[in-house]
Amino acid sequence: MHNYLGLAILIFLASAAVAVLGPWIFLAILAAGVFWFLVEIPLVGIIVLLLGIIAGQIVRIPIGGGTIVVSDLILFAVIFAWTFKKIVKREALFIPNPINLPLIILDVIMALSLVWALVFLPRGEVISGSLYFFRFLAYQMIFFFIQTSIKDIKQIKQIFSLVIGAGVVLSILGFVQLIIFPDFSSMVPEGWDPHIGRLLSTWFDPNLLGGLFAFLALLVIAQMLVEKARLWHIASFSIFITALLLTFSRSSLVAFVFGFFVIIILTIKRSWWMLGLGIGILIIAFLSSPRIQERMEGILTIDVTAQKRVESWSNILSLSGGNLFFGTGFNTLRFVQFEEGLITNSEEHSAGGSDSSLLTILATTGIFGLLAFIWLMASAVFVSLKIFKNKDIDFNSALGLGIIGGLASLFIHSQFVNSLLYPHILAIVWMILGIGVWIYKIKQ
Repeated sequence: MHNYLGLAILIFLASAAVAVLGPWIFLAILAAGVFWFLVEIPLVGIIVLLLGIIAGQIVRIPIGGGTIVVSDLILFAVIFAWTFKKIVKREALFIPNPINLPLIILDVIMALSLVWALVFLPRGEVISGSLYFFRFLAYQMIFFFIQTSIKDIKQIKQIFSLVIGAGVVLSILGFVQLIIFPDFSSMVPEGWDPHIGRLLSTWFDPNLLGGLFAFLALLVIAQMLVEKARLWHIASFSIFITALLLTFSRSSLVAFVFGFFVIIILTIKRSWWMLGLGIGILIIAFLSSPRIQERMEGILTIDVTAQKRVESWSNILSLSGGNLFFGTGFNTLRFVQFEEGLITNSEEHSAGGSDSSLLTILATTGIFGLLAFIWLMASAVFVSLKIFKNKDIDFNSALGLGIIGGLASLFIHSQFVNSLLYPHILAIVWMILGIGVWIYKIKQ
């Protein structure tokens, strides 16, 4: 209650300030109030982070040869407030768990790869590449922020519901976009692909968006299997599946099917009805949409899009062969590929990575970075399995199951799209894993 009283006082002071001293004093008091609010009520920080993810790519700010989006600015404010609070109160910045060590080792290898890149790349390009490294570090801080901010199971359910709710909003915005702005050809000069008749929402990329919808749909499916299926489960699942199909993303659909079968196998004794429902939905979708039929045929054939992916894999493998141990430096691919003549425009949004997260990690951080990344993924699955096998609370067990299926889905998805290094997807995954390790720790 005292938190809201303090906020009311701040609003009163801000109003008085703008009337007496002018707008700059108002902005200063408002900034102080927002900072205080973030420090005192972490749930507010989670909400604004999700709002930033919903904002997606709508606002892009050029900086140092790259760009930042709204979610980046929000993230820095939230993490700064959280770190400030922890330092002042001398509280721990993390909960001991199996994910921490491989994550730290991966960070160290990424940093060392950038130092190594100074040997053969201009300093300016390495500095530009390092900006994404610091962005990567900032987004993984969500993992620590979430796990140290949770107080009880009620807050876990609140955060989970907020994440699902953010996905639903993204889906609805995608439905609106598909109606009023179905042709994205006019955005080609800005570096975006000319998608036509595909659900893009605010992310401007149907493949990355489809990967998120697959991940969220699998989280909901796990809840429906382990807990009693509720109306909001059915509604959100229906929205995610519809949005996923309207992205017409083959990689996302394949990823969803793979994650779905992982969940079915782990719950085979009670999931026959879900298996039948899932197969029925896919058959109906396939038969009712000629475009889905056309896209699915491309899974078995090498069309133009698939050929580009094969070329991307081949290019990255050739770069990896010459830099097997230390890589080219994290996030330096756009410069290295351009210098090698593998791409013609280093300013395109896709130039910074490849059509595979694992190959991107291998090419930029070497074999040691790839092994650390795989170790990180395996640790996340290990924690999730422990949660799933603990049957004390149905929600917790369902969350573990959903994370396993979701990570399996993203692993497959990331072989066709660089989804495991995409900030907005990382933010959602780190939030869910932060919840998971809190449950894992209290059950030890």
